[in-house]
Amino acid sequence: MRIEKLLRPAGLIVVAAGLVFQVAEPVRPRTITLVVVVGAVALGLVSLAPGRGRQLVIARWVMAVLLALDFGGAVADRLGVLGGPGVVGVTWGDWDHFVASTGQLLPWAPRPLVVAAALGATVVESVLTVWLLSGWRRRTAGVVAAGLLAVFLVSMLSTVGTARVAMNAVPLLVGGALLLAAQQPLHRTSRSSRSISLNAG
Repeated sequence: MRIEKLLRPAGLIVVAAGLVFQVAEPVRPRTITLVVVVGAVALGLVSLAPGRGRQLVIARWVMAVLLALDFGGAVADRLGVLGGPGVVGVTWGDWDHFVASTGQLLPWAPRPLVVAAALGATVVESVLTVWLLSGWRRRTAGVVAAGLLAVFLVSMLSTVGTARVAMNAVPLLVGGALLLAAQQPLHRTSRSSRSISLNAG
């Protein structure tokens, strides 16, 4: 079985598990994260519906944009673009606070490795922001996004606990990225349609 065939059921399972997790946790996601969560759930529902072609293309595009905004917003936050530390709605507010937060996820790591991990995560999230918005090889972008978010999920669960995971709704973001990766690219669908039309003619 090709890996693509596993992505859709895996995404649906992770989204369902993420919903159960969010309901069980008293902590609610922040507004921006909540919008991305709604997109992930909507993509899951649309992918289950029959005759979902056009709606699925739209849901896929929306999910990609929402994930891009989430990654881009996180990068902007750690660079102080959204306000300084302590401002409402801001998680870090500057680079130093972000590095300190990264250190909480890697308590065993020496300072140079923590800084390198923080820089690496920032570079990958910045690339994903542009990549997801570009629409180029969106399936691959979804796989990379899901992998990065899964690393965050494991690190957070083993260090800072479930409350922070729930605040960022990480399981639902992983599921949304998997569902994004599971969908057929639009250009492939268009080619198939043209081929059918030519054969019919």
